[in-house]
Amino acid sequence: TDVPMIAAGGICDGRGMAAAFALGAEAIQMGTRFVSSAESPVHANYKQAIVDADDTGTVMLNRKSTPCVRALKTERTAEIEREGSFDRSIFGSVKDVYFGGDMEASLALAGQTVGLIHEVLPVAEIIRRTVEGFHAIRRQQGEIVHKFRLKAKEILKIARKIKSLKRRIQTARDEIDRTRRVFQRAMRR
Repeated sequence: TDVPMIAAGGICDGRGMAAAFALGAEAIQMGTRFVSSAESPVHANYKQAIVDADDTGTVMLNRKSTPCVRALKTERTAEIEREGSFDRSIFGSVKDVYFGGDMEASLALAGQTVGLIHEVLPVAEIIRRTVEGFHAIRRQQGEIVHKFRLKAKEILKIARKIKSLKRRIQTARDEIDRTRRVFQRAMRR
């Protein structure tokens, strides 16, 4: 059976989608982008924290244990990072972050794409912009491929001309050699 290749992680727009498809994906999954959508049931504080975060707005936690997670930088995550690990019991209060808006209650999980998310948008708009961005990049790629093919054809034409010129030069050299031999024989007589 065919299993679709779905790319996830680091994708939140048309550029990410185009990159994933260029690597063989047939679909994408955009976790952080949709968590921060208008329709997402998470608290507005959590969505705003995603929007406010820059490209260094997340941190990897529990790197030497499981689960290793990426979360938004908060005072709580800074403390956990200093300690080097956390106890799984921290997830007991995760609903307070997601639905209560208390960004220090637990870990606010989010991907590195937070730095690319600048506003809370409706899902339909996120999808529209992502697909439009994807198609714009694919068109650009098509234009580049077309230009490359034209250049390749020009290079092939030049290569054929060079090959033809080399044959002509060789023919001329052969003719010069024949003429030289004839001349040398004539001079000996």
